[in-house]
Amino acid sequence: LGIVDAPEGVARLAVPVDVMAKARPDLADLRIIDATAHQIPYVRFATALTPQWVLLQMGNAAREAGETRLKLHGPGGPVPWTKLRLHVDSQFVERPFTVEGTLASGKTTPLTSGTLRRADGSAAELDIDLPGTAGSELEGRFKEGDAAPLTLSAGEGQTLLPLLHVLAPAGQYTLLVGQPEATAPQYQLESLRELVSQLDAPAITAIGQLESNPDFTRLARLRQGSGPERVAVWGVLGLGVLVLGAFTLRLLRKQPV
Repeated sequence: LGIVDAPEGVARLAVPVDVMAKARPDLADLRIIDATAHQIPYVRFATALTPQWVLLQMGNAAREAGETRLKLHGPGGPVPWTKLRLHVDSQFVERPFTVEGTLASGKTTPLTSGTLRRADGSAAELDIDLPGTAGSELEGRFKEGDAAPLTLSAGEGQTLLPLLHVLAPAGQYTLLVGQPEATAPQYQLESLRELVSQLDAPAITAIGQLESNPDFTRLARLRQGSGPERVAVWGVLGLGVLVLGAFTLRLLRKQPV
C-alpha cells in the first residue's frame, strides 16, 4: 500500500475484492505493517461500505432438457455478492431462473429465484439481487423450454467493500491477510472513533498485487500456534527423535565388536 497523501495522519482504504476473497469473513486476520514490521492501527466502521462491480469469468453454458446452466467465477475465494448483473444480447427476455452459490466449504446453496424480464427491447443490463452470502462461484439456471438460449456476453457481481481508516503518515506499507487462526487486533482506539471519522482521510489508490508471503509457511504457523497445534509440533518432533534414535541403535548393533 502506498499512502501518497495523509495531511491529518489518516488515509482511507477500500479493502480490495481479491483481499476479501482471501480474508476471513470478519477481517480479523487483516494487518497493516510498516517497513520495520510494526503494526499500523486502523479503524473499521461497520456501516462504511463502498459498492464495487467485479467482472466475473464465465464458463461454457450447458443446455439440457430445456434449461441452460451457466457458471460464473469470482476472484479465487468467497466474496459476499449483493447483485448479479447479466449482459444479455436478446432484446426481449422472459426466463424463470434460479441462482446458486458455492460456499467456502464447497457446499452449494440456493441464493435466489425469480423471472428475468426485458420487455422494452432496451440494451440495459439485467440485475438480480443476491442476499450477500459469501461464495466463490455463482451458477445461474434459466428455464427456456423450446425458446432459443439466452446469449450472454458478460457477467458482473456487485459486492460491498469494507472501509478502513488507517492511522499512518504518507509512506509505503504492507497489507497481510490469510491467517485463519488470527484474532481481531486490539488497537485501543474506541475513544477516538468519532474523531477519526471527522478527519480528512484521502483514499489510498496506490495498491500493489496480492502475492504469497514467503515467510509464512505451514511450519511457522504451527510454531506460532497454541494448544493442539503446539502439541502437534512437539509430537512430530518427538516422533522424529525416537525414529532417529532407533535407527542409530540399529546401526550400532551391526558394528563389529
